[in-house]
Amino acid sequence: MDNPIVAAYFQCTTFHHIFHKMPHASEAPEALPPIAALFLVVFDQKIGYKVSWQRSLPDTRIEGIAEYKSLPSGLHNVKEDLIYFTQDDFAGLSAFVSKAAGAADRNARFVAVGVYVPLSYGRLGRAWMHAQGLRELANSSVDDQDNYDTLEKYWQTHKLNSSSDEIRASALQEPSSPAAVKPSKTKNRARGILSEVAGFSVREHVLSPDHPALSMPDFMNAFGPLVFPLHRAALLRKRILFVGHAPIQRTCNFVYNLSIFSNIPPSLADVLPSDTASHRIKPLFNVGIHDITELKNMDNEGGWVACTTDDIIATKRDLFDVLVELSPASPDQWPKVTTTDGLQILATQRDLRRYNALSRELSHEDEDDQGAQALQDEDEAGPLMRKNEAAIIEPPSWAAIAYSSFLWWASAGESSTAEDEESEQDASLLEDLVRTTSAPTTPLTPTHGRKRRRSSASRQKKRNSTTSLTRLVTGQDSDEEDTDPPSLEETQQKSMILIAYFYRLTTLVMSGLADIISSAEEDGNGRVNEDDSIQLNAEEVSGLGLDIWSEADAKFIAGLSLLWWDRHVSWNGRGVELCGVRIC
Repeated sequence: MDNPIVAAYFQCTTFHHIFHKMPHASEAPEALPPIAALFLVVFDQKIGYKVSWQRSLPDTRIEGIAEYKSLPSGLHNVKEDLIYFTQDDFAGLSAFVSKAAGAADRNARFVAVGVYVPLSYGRLGRAWMHAQGLRELANSSVDDQDNYDTLEKYWQTHKLNSSSDEIRASALQEPSSPAAVKPSKTKNRARGILSEVAGFSVREHVLSPDHPALSMPDFMNAFGPLVFPLHRAALLRKRILFVGHAPIQRTCNFVYNLSIFSNIPPSLADVLPSDTASHRIKPLFNVGIHDITELKNMDNEGGWVACTTDDIIATKRDLFDVLVELSPASPDQWPKVTTTDGLQILATQRDLRRYNALSRELSHEDEDDQGAQALQDEDEAGPLMRKNEAAIIEPPSWAAIAYSSFLWWASAGESSTAEDEESEQDASLLEDLVRTTSAPTTPLTPTHGRKRRRSSASRQKKRNSTTSLTRLVTGQDSDEEDTDPPSLEETQQKSMILIAYFYRLTTLVMSGLADIISSAEEDGNGRVNEDDSIQLNAEEVSGLGLDIWSEADAKFIAGLSLLWWDRHVSWNGRGVELCGVRIC
C-alpha cells in the first residue's frame, strides 16, 4: 500500500482482531517465563542492604549489583514498590516491602525479592508476570527473614533448566528489530505485530494488572502534549533520563511506555537502510549512582531511556541528552523536560491540537452514536483545563501570527482550508481506530469513518484548541467525584489505542521522510543542493505531521534524516514575504 497510514491501519486492526480472538486467561493460563536468578535482599544494620539468599544459573552476577538496582534511593519512605531494571542479558524485577518493627530493627524492616529473566523471552523478558509471586514472597520474608523454604520452592518451580524451557522460549520470544522480520499479510505475522510493538502475548486476553502497558493512559495524562516531543527525542535515539521519587514503579512504567511508542514498526523494514537495524532505543529502567560508569560506557551504543531516584545523576550532564524531571510536590504540575544544556523542550502548537483531538476521541471510545444533541452538548462544554499549560507549549511565532493575520485579511477561506487539511491529516491517525479497537465486532465502515473525521475536525475548530488543553479521559469525569475507576479491560483498550496511534504516527514521519529522500535521489528535480542536502517545502513538512512554524521540528527533521538515512535534509521554516522579500 502506498499510503503509510492506511498500511498501518490494516496492520493495527488486524492484530487487534486477533487479540480479541485470544482465549481468556482462565481458559489457557500462560506459563510464567523461566528465571535465571532469584534473590532476597535485606537490610543489615551494620552494612546496609545485602543479598542474604540467592539462587542463579552459573556466571550470573548478583552480589554487588542486585541490592543496588533493586533498592533505589527513597524506598524507605514507602510501604511497597515494584522496581524494573536490566543487567547484562537479563531483565530484572524486584518487589519491595517495608513493615513496622521494634527498636531493635530501627522501627522498620525492609526486604526485596527479585528475579532475573532472560531478555530473549520477549520485551522486558515479560518479567511483570512474576510480580504477584514476588510480592507474596516479599511479604512472607519480611516477617521471617531467615526462612528460605518458600524462596527455594519458587526457584525450583520456575528456574531455567530444562528442554521444556526451550519450548517456552520459542513461544515467548519475539523479534527485536524491524529488519529481523519482513512484513507480510499472513495471520502469523499479524499475530506477531502486537507482540513486537508492546510485548503483548497472543495468549493473554486480559493483561496482567502489573503489565506496564496498562499505565499508558496515565503516561498521557502526566505529560499531556509533552509526550510528542518525547516521542521525537526517542525516534532520534537520544539518551533520555527520567528523574523521579519513590515509589518508582510508575516511573519505570513510563520508561516502558516511551520505548513502546518509539518502536519502529516492522512494516518500515523495507524503507529503512539495512544498517539501521541496531537503532533501537534501549529501555534500561531503574539506574543509580552505581550505574554511572556503565552509562558512560554506553555513549557509542545508541539511545536509551532510564529512570532514577538519585538526584546526583541529574547533575552529570554528560550522561544524558534529555532530562525529564517529575515533580513530587504536586501531581498537577507538568514535568520539566530539558536538554543537557538546560534548554527547556516544549510541545508545539500542533502537538497541542493533536493531543486535544486524541483526548476527545478516547473520551468517546465507550460511546455509540447518540445523535446530534450529544455533539452539541459536547461542543458547548469547555475543555478541561490544567494549570500552567503555557509553560509546556511553544508560543506562536511572530511569523505564524503574521501569516495567519495576512491570510485572514486576504482570504479567510484559505486560512480555514489550511487548518482543515492539518486537522484531517491528524484525524487520519485516529480514523476508525477508537471504535475498531474497543468494539471489533462492529467496526465503522469507511463512510462512517469519514463522517466521524469531518465531525471531529469541525468540533476542533469550535473549541479553539490552539489555546486550550483537554485532559485525556481515563474513565472518570472531572465533575463526578464518586465514580468507579476504569476496569482492567477499559484501561487495556485505551492502551491498545495509544499503541496503535503512535505506531501510525511513527509510520507517518518515517515513511514520509523515506519517500522524500528516495524521490529526491532518483528524480532530482532541483531538490538536491550543491552541498548534497535536500530542501523541504512547507507542504512536505506538514505532511510529516510536523509543525511548519517550529524551529524544534526543523531540527528534528535534520537529525532524523542524518541518523537513519545519513542524508542532510533541511527545512528553513516558513516565513512571510513581501514583494519577494522575507520579512519574518
